[in-house]
Amino acid sequence: MESESTVAKTNTTTTTTTTKEHDDGTQQQHQLPYTTTDNIKDNQATKDDEDDDEEEEDDEDEEEVDSNEFFDIADYLYDDQFQYNNELERLEEIINTSKASKGDYYCTGTSQEMSLPSITIEGIEGKLSYPIQPVQVRQLVEKATRAPYGKGTETIIDLAVRKVWQIPATDIKIVSKRWNVSFTAILGSIRSQLGLGDSTVTAELYKMLVYEEGGFFLPHRDSEKTDGMFGTLVISLPCRHKGGELVIDHRGKSTTVSLENDSTTSQCKYVAFYADCRHEVKPVTQGNRVCLVYNLMRNGRNRMTDGSLIHSYISDSQISKMASTLRRVFNHYNEIRGEPINDNNKRARQTRQEIAPGYTSDVPRLVYALDHVYSLASFSLASLKGKDEEIANLFIKSAKDANVLITLGFIHIKETGNYMPGYKYNRVYHKPEYENGEFSYSLTNLRPVVETGQFEDVAFDASKELFPNGALDGAQPFKDEAKEATGNAGSLYERLYHRSAIVIWDLRERGKFYLMTLAQVRVSYQKSIEEDNSQTNKLNELTEILLNWSAWDANKQKSGLPDLLANLINDIIEIPVTEESKPMFRLFIKALKMTFDPAIFKKPLFTFVTNCQDLVFLTELLKDWFTLTNTVFNTQFIDHLCATKPQLGDALPQLMGILVRTVPVQCSACQNSFISFVFSLRNNNNIDQCRHLTEILVPFKPLIGIVRKYDILQPQQQQINEYVSHKIQVKAIKAGGDSALEVFKIWSEGSTLINDGTMMTLSKAWVDAFPQREKNTVNLERLKLIFIMHRAADKHGTGLVSEEEVTTAITQTLPSWISTQARVFCTPKSYEYNFIAPAEPSPQQKSAFITFIVSLLTLLHTIDTTRILCQSVINIAFADETVQKSHRNFPTNLLNQLRTTAPQVMTIPAVADLIINKGLAAIQQVITKMRELPEPSSYNFSMFAIPKPCCANCTKFNTYLASGTETLFSLKGTGAIREHIERYATARSYLVAKTEGTRAPYTLTVTKSLALLETERQRQTTLLAIRDDLLSYQKSLLQNNE
Repeated sequence: MESESTVAKTNTTTTTTTTKEHDDGTQQQHQLPYTTTDNIKDNQATKDDEDDDEEEEDDEDEEEVDSNEFFDIADYLYDDQFQYNNELERLEEIINTSKASKGDYYCTGTSQEMSLPSITIEGIEGKLSYPIQPVQVRQLVEKATRAPYGKGTETIIDLAVRKVWQIPATDIKIVSKRWNVSFTAILGSIRSQLGLGDSTVTAELYKMLVYEEGGFFLPHRDSEKTDGMFGTLVISLPCRHKGGELVIDHRGKSTTVSLENDSTTSQCKYVAFYADCRHEVKPVTQGNRVCLVYNLMRNGRNRMTDGSLIHSYISDSQISKMASTLRRVFNHYNEIRGEPINDNNKRARQTRQEIAPGYTSDVPRLVYALDHVYSLASFSLASLKGKDEEIANLFIKSAKDANVLITLGFIHIKETGNYMPGYKYNRVYHKPEYENGEFSYSLTNLRPVVETGQFEDVAFDASKELFPNGALDGAQPFKDEAKEATGNAGSLYERLYHRSAIVIWDLRERGKFYLMTLAQVRVSYQKSIEEDNSQTNKLNELTEILLNWSAWDANKQKSGLPDLLANLINDIIEIPVTEESKPMFRLFIKALKMTFDPAIFKKPLFTFVTNCQDLVFLTELLKDWFTLTNTVFNTQFIDHLCATKPQLGDALPQLMGILVRTVPVQCSACQNSFISFVFSLRNNNNIDQCRHLTEILVPFKPLIGIVRKYDILQPQQQQINEYVSHKIQVKAIKAGGDSALEVFKIWSEGSTLINDGTMMTLSKAWVDAFPQREKNTVNLERLKLIFIMHRAADKHGTGLVSEEEVTTAITQTLPSWISTQARVFCTPKSYEYNFIAPAEPSPQQKSAFITFIVSLLTLLHTIDTTRILCQSVINIAFADETVQKSHRNFPTNLLNQLRTTAPQVMTIPAVADLIINKGLAAIQQVITKMRELPEPSSYNFSMFAIPKPCCANCTKFNTYLASGTETLFSLKGTGAIREHIERYATARSYLVAKTEGTRAPYTLTVTKSLALLETERQRQTTLLAIRDDLLSYQKSLLQNNE
């Protein structure tokens, strides 16, 4: 205001932090990049004088307000990116065209003719004369002090921000009856033009301000310093001057008011405006501007008990139009296609669904952003200003017919994003660049319009709920923080915005307890029952409470619901079942299902069922109840019903059928596991991941026991068996893996819960999937299970799977199995310190692979009567590329082990012929390559001579080899002389070559080895013996087969 306002002085720093108070009365740190005092002077940076409800003026009457130093230079930072519901034009039209929009944010005028205040100033002789002369202005200035502004706890004078003189109200005396009359008329005009209705407007002189030539005050907002203060009144006294215009901004509108009044000496010009409006005083270009500044106060308007105004500009037709439009808006957004809302504004119960957290609608509320700024402490109906007050009144008056609840609250918006900091280059400042941020919206400090208390904060969807369109555009954040880039993280910014709002809640399927905390509900209910303990009042109150149960169950108050219901349940079950009470009992059963704890509610529930004589209605409630997934309790409950309510008759089997279908087809471990929870999010059905089928059947067994216990339930046994068997079948197929084996085990034990059809379906599915499932794992026991399933017969003697299906599955599996094992056991392993792998696998690897093939053949020989599979194994093994490449002597090694450990396999002619022929071919290939050897004990190695000697040394070496007596050959010389003979000798297995000597030229020695020669002779003899043995074995097999 033109009176004392405080504005933060700017220091020349690269980053500036300010504290700005927003409309909830809190103070926040405000950071913006690079600015200087020169920047502020050049850009006329605005000053924000915000409301501080919690701190009073100090002894010097200076108000404590921190402000944003960057109104103008920072405007470019805040693009209008807020979301609105742009489909509410009809609502906005009703508001804008109704008399609720009466009242402006400012008003101007002149005092009555010939009515000027008679003013005396303490310390100055005489009264002010009009127009005020320069001499008196000089006296006023000498008397005055510089008007400061507050920054935090400091009071600062900065002529770059505010250049004006002030005289406190305590030094001013005004005496004039004519002026008093005129002043009363001014207040009446202000009340009318600002839309204050039947409020009583009063004014309190605050200060006199004197602007000399060049005097000004940068943009700011006024604080509301006393209870009931809503605005500022500025009276310009007659004094010749030019300039000094007052510029008032509000919600995108700007008005310039000239208070020049030196053309008359009989009237005063005035302007009044709401305190939350931004305003500034332009520089006085000539003369002196002298004015009186008043704080405007008002008392509360006369209201009805619901908070609506007794005297209002709004007509009944406008109220009716608003109510019907609000109802149509909520119906439009919240109606489920094909399920219309009934005449009572309540959706059919079977269509209720949780769409938004805590509510059963797409748009649970509408949020109307108010025009003016309000503090957290003072925000109430009584503090609403002008248009805001009348719009609130319109909503309140429409609430009952529209079936909505009106509350007050604050819109809280958080914006986060990335930015590029500003920088200065070549004395030119480059502005920061901000990316479009992400916005989150919530409602805070929600409160009823007439009662005390506060509701829970809630997030909301601005694109569906916020209006009017553009209401927040141009809003300045009360907190703006930027964090410089650190490490791999970029520069980030965060902005917070607040705006006061009226929140309109859809009360369809809700009651008066809507939005209350559970503690408030309990207190309100007890108070109502104390005042009226009639059964009718109890029924109405309990119905209102239970109506909200689903909303409470879905939000963070859920944990307190059991205690609340425990306090109410005795009152509930005492009410007789009548047509009037049936809706309440339906809500009670639904609430009990959401909150059920057997330890607390078992006895009251059994009592209610026992006392209820309306069997048709009781059946309806029980059908709803047994959809609750609580198998342990409901098993006891159905037993209790059969024992105590046999008159329910045919309803009992129906209830048992409902109960059976609520039993989770999943074991308790998977129900409670976090992994199952994750799968449930991914697959929308976490039971499909449970494979513990034996445990799944556990809760069904007591139900079968109850069915056998009561004759009336006997028809249910077959239905239960079929239902469970079908569920197990579906589940086992979905779960895959070994689920079928677990079911097979249960079926084999004779369980009636698994029928033959289910078992046959699962067995066929398991066998069909065997090749794909087992291709990377080798498990002979699982292979054996296929034949067990084939041989297992149902009650009609039919095998679960056919021989053809078994053969096909195994035939498709064998190639991958053998190939996998071959890669494991027939791939040579490199030496630990040698990068060159050996040519063959190790003996241990060879032995392991042979053992695997023999085990596989042994198993298949036992279970495969066709012997086709054994032949397939041999063919696949011999054809495998890895075996052919690296497993030398595989046929003979396999044959030897089969002859020793599994001779029965060799009785299969096709298998025996194939293995023996492969072995003979391999041995014959080696025998063909065997070289001629010297006679035993002979040193005549002439058959190993160099075929084409290239030098005299080669000839000499051949002579040595042909000698029957020489055992040592020696050659001294350079590497060129020695190396070709050394390479040749080293390549012969029966010659030992060495290079010796301490210095060049070195000596090559070659020695003939009779021991090595004898080893080779024995190897050749063994190969010939093996060949002969194979031929003899083959002949014997042929004779046996004949």
